[in-house]
Amino acid sequence: AQLKETVVIPVAPQIDLVASAEKKGLVLDPEQQPVQILPQFVTGGNINGNLILEIQMEGGPLKQFGVCDARMSMGFSEDNPSALKLETLRRGAWKLKLNEIEEAFKKAGLQSKPVKLSLKPEDKQTFKMVLDQEAEDIIRNYENGLDESNMAIFSAKFQRSLKYYRYHFATQLAEKLEKNYDLAVSGVNLLLVAIKGSRAYLRYFKSHNDMVKSRFDKLFSTMISVALNALSASSNLRQAPAILKQKAAELIEGMAQYRLGRWILKGASWFGDFVGSLGEKAMNKIAPMVKYMADAIKNFFGKLGESGHKLYSGVASLLDDFVRVVDDLCIALKDKVSAFNQKLSASGSRWNELVEWAQKKKDAAGKAIDSASDFVSEFLKSFQEVAEAVLNLVGHMFEKLGDFLYKCLTGIFSWCIEKAHKLIETGLNWLSKHCPKSKETVEEILNATMDNVGAVHNGIEKIIDSVMNEIVNLLISCKPAEGAKDVALQSAKKKLGLMDRQPTHVVGEVYRCATKQLLSRDWEREKREFSQAIVDSFSEYSSYEQTTNTVDEVADIVNIIISVGGLGVTLLGIVFSGGTGIAVIAAAVAKFEACFNIAKAVVFDAPQVAYAIRLMFELVAKYDLIVCDLCFANPAGVSA
Repeated sequence: AQLKETVVIPVAPQIDLVASAEKKGLVLDPEQQPVQILPQFVTGGNINGNLILEIQMEGGPLKQFGVCDARMSMGFSEDNPSALKLETLRRGAWKLKLNEIEEAFKKAGLQSKPVKLSLKPEDKQTFKMVLDQEAEDIIRNYENGLDESNMAIFSAKFQRSLKYYRYHFATQLAEKLEKNYDLAVSGVNLLLVAIKGSRAYLRYFKSHNDMVKSRFDKLFSTMISVALNALSASSNLRQAPAILKQKAAELIEGMAQYRLGRWILKGASWFGDFVGSLGEKAMNKIAPMVKYMADAIKNFFGKLGESGHKLYSGVASLLDDFVRVVDDLCIALKDKVSAFNQKLSASGSRWNELVEWAQKKKDAAGKAIDSASDFVSEFLKSFQEVAEAVLNLVGHMFEKLGDFLYKCLTGIFSWCIEKAHKLIETGLNWLSKHCPKSKETVEEILNATMDNVGAVHNGIEKIIDSVMNEIVNLLISCKPAEGAKDVALQSAKKKLGLMDRQPTHVVGEVYRCATKQLLSRDWEREKREFSQAIVDSFSEYSSYEQTTNTVDEVADIVNIIISVGGLGVTLLGIVFSGGTGIAVIAAAVAKFEACFNIAKAVVFDAPQVAYAIRLMFELVAKYDLIVCDLCFANPAGVSA
């Protein structure tokens, strides 16, 4: 049969596309095969495809990144691969129009539809690029720098983010404008600088950080020991009068063989002067000294500002009660001395009887004390009451002085904490050299890592002051007992562990800026300045290590307390000494004298520990600022 009109039957061709592509940092995958479009999939002359960068890391997913801003040349055979020129758009999209095929579809009266090439790797319908040698070397150098020693300072989650930075690098090379290639390079290189520099900085200052924790632990435990020793001493002395009554005969017999026997032999007049001196020391030395001590403590705490007010409010009532109790006990001792002197005044005619008894007690064959005459027994009983009054007075003094001593040592430490940044010359000048944006960021990081120490933007120095005051408050509120000490110490150690928490936050800021291409284009200069800042910190720290400080302004208060306790120890020593002392009194004196010696050491340790803590926080802030300067000191000026 013959057709009445001409019929056009389009015959779709198989299209084999070959291409080349150029973009800084990337090259076309050398294994790239022609993209083949079979006839049955040719639905028009407009072909839409994608140029991609495909990255897969060990342990990570396969990811595709569309390569925009690339220059492509496309043809239909290996012999002529550059017949058509085009540029990739967002997500690496490219569009190719084949006019001959479009014309054929028109003549055939068929609706033309764009051919959309698949992005699925298995369909092999995309053109793929890979990192060129320069870019591969840059990211590989970064990855090689992520060894265990450099990564150990970061959290496990952040370590994973750092290990997979290749994905961010690929995103920047593929999806950002080619003219911002150097920002991608700067980001990965400065991130590595921050990682390695952090490791060097923190490794150098870790010994200081460890020393701070160790010395604070020792200082805190020592201050608690002061109070516990005094408490134990006062407990022993409170038991002494009862023991004295139980063992009165043994005690007096022992005293007769040693000190008491020699005292009696010196005569009634000498003995009266000796016992009278006990009352004189109580009324004319101890009582006034206690009042002076109370006033001195009050004035001392007045120097300490807000923390001093807290300290004084905790001991004010104790001080008033102490003064009253000591006054009463001094009067009681004076009364006992007066009663003894009355016995003594009536002994003139019978002193020889007392001498004879004392001499017999020096002889192992002497009679037992309970066979002494009524006069001798009454005389000895009266002297025993004087001894009990001395024990009562000194026992109460020891009980109070330990608590005061702990509070005053806490006050000295508080004073040193508050004054440390003024009294110590670190030479750091760490705040003045850094840009406002770095300071603002560090304030936010410090607030986030120092556990609610203050509002954001209240100043780095104030934030440090605030956390140090929290440590002081832990000391102030801690009861001088082992259980309370452990709880407070753990809380303080958590605050002192700040340096361990910083790297993830601070390098995390560099990481954020690197991913957003906000770092300086001139990364080599930033690296030099960063390295120099770390070296300067090392040398400045050395100057700190040579610095010594004393606290003469506040050490006097401890000496006053020790002097008061020393008077008490002297009273005990007058009555109970040598072979005449019972064991519980000797133990009490030993514990309280140990308490004094410890307290003296703390007075000189406290400023050094306080300054070391202050410097540790300054070193942390210095580290934060140096690292943040990588982000903000020289803005990148990124193009949109």
